[in-house]
Formats: sequence, structure tokens, C-alpha cells
Amino acid sequence: MKTEVVLVTPLLAKKWLERNTDNRDIRPSVVTGLAESITRGEWVLSHQGIAFAKSGRLLDGQHRLLAIVEANRSVQLVVTRDVDEGAFTVMDIGTKRSVSDVLNTSKSLAATARFFAVLEGVATRSGITPQYLVPFISAIEPFHSDLVAFCPTVKKTWSSAAVQAAAVMRMMDGEDADYVKIIYHALVHLEFDSMPPVAQSLFRQFDSGTARSSPTDMFARCLKVFSRASADMRKIQINQNDSALAYARGVIAHYVHGQKKPPTSGGKRLVKAQRNYTAR
Repeated sequence: MKTEVVLVTPLLAKKWLERNTDNRDIRPSVVTGLAESITRGEWVLSHQGIAFAKSGRLLDGQHRLLAIVEANRSVQLVVTRDVDEGAFTVMDIGTKRSVSDVLNTSKSLAATARFFAVLEGVATRSGITPQYLVPFISAIEPFHSDLVAFCPTVKKTWSSAAVQAAAVMRMMDGEDADYVKIIYHALVHLEFDSMPPVAQSLFRQFDSGTARSSPTDMFARCLKVFSRASADMRKIQINQNDSALAYARGVIAHYVHGQKKPPTSGGKRLVKAQRNYTAR
């Protein structure tokens, strides 16, 4: 086998893709995610690259090559030639590293940071790479650690990323941290009598199944629950999540990216969030 580092241009990537026969099905979301990563300047040269068989057939790297074409950017790749055809059967069968593995952080913090990134609405879900999450993790880590230290118990639904994201976001944006933590503790430990009316309302809605259980809907409801101004509310009604998303994007722009907080939409049509793609 022969291995070398090659600057792969979009034109060269197209040429090599002509040798792509009998490979696994292409996953468009993976291609788009890689292309977004390249566009943001996150691409880093590593041992993972392109492999060709002795016959010239492309064995490994079709998604990377397609991403180069989609991004229309040239990147350096390790290219290995004259690989035995039998090696194809053992490629990409290892366990993929999770975000928490890559960034050496807890799964809970990584999941909450990823939820923040999804709310931001700039990158596609497949485009939310570990590098993309670095500023999110840096911004939310002190608040998330405080929340989890106060209540380390894990309970399905009530300790989910959506719930933690709402609690952390309220704390980041100046809500009384002790108030937020006490309500979060009561929800996780199912301490109904310790909950304010608004939290009791949320608990009843999900316990009876009368509320939608999508993560975004849960987040929107929890934003109300973790706000002291809504403490005496006895019924939570979420007709649409636009105002919650607008609020979240404003908080993210300000506290994660250091931008001026935009006004909330007040239920009006949202403009897709923007983020400057700069190399890090």
C-alpha cells in the first residue's frame, strides 16, 4: 500500500467519485453535515481519508468526496492506494465516538449543548459537529454543572436535554438560579406538593398525556415553568413555539456568541437564525 497527503479539489473529488462502484448507499444528511463542517473551516487533516483498491475502485471516502464537491472547497486528505479488496469488509465497523467522548465532557452536558444548537437553527442536525458545540459548551457549562450538582438524579422526561436546556437558559438570562434549581429538583424527584402551580400544571399535562411530548414543545413549556413571573399560572397553553424559539435564539446570540440580543418575535414569523462561519 502507498499513502500520501493530497490536496483534494472539488474537480478531483468528482473524478475520483467516478470510481465509486459497489459501495454502501450514500447518506445525504452525512454529506451535508460534512460539507457544512468544511464551509465553517472545521476540517482537520487526520489518518481518516480516501482508500482505493488495487483495481482503482474507491473503497472508502465517498461521503468525504461528495462533501468536498457540495462545499466547493479544497481540503487535504490522506489517500491510500493499492488496498486489498478484502479490507472493504472491515471498514467503518468500529464504534463511533460520541460528542462527549470527543470533547471529554459528560453526556448530559453534551446533550444540552446540542439541544441549544438545534434551537439556534443554523446548522443542520448532521452538521452539528463536536467543534461546532465548543462555544455552546463553554457558555452553558457553569450553569449546567450548578444545576446537576444540586440535583444529580436522572429521571426520564424531567431530566431530559429539553428540560435542562430551559432551566440553564433561564439561569443564563438572569433568572434566580436557586428558584430554577428548586423547581427542577421537585420535577425530577416528583415532589408535587413542592411545585408552584405552573409546575404542577406541567406535571399534570404530561402525566395525563394531554400535552405534546416533542422536545421543542417541552422546552417551550419549561421556559414558563422556570420563570418566577409565571409561578402562579395554573394552566400552560402553547399554541405555537415561535416566541420560545425567538427567545432562545436571542439568548444564544447574546450569551454564546456575544451578539446583541434581538427582540423576540411576539408570535410573528421567525427569520432563520444566522451565524458567522469563521475558521476556528
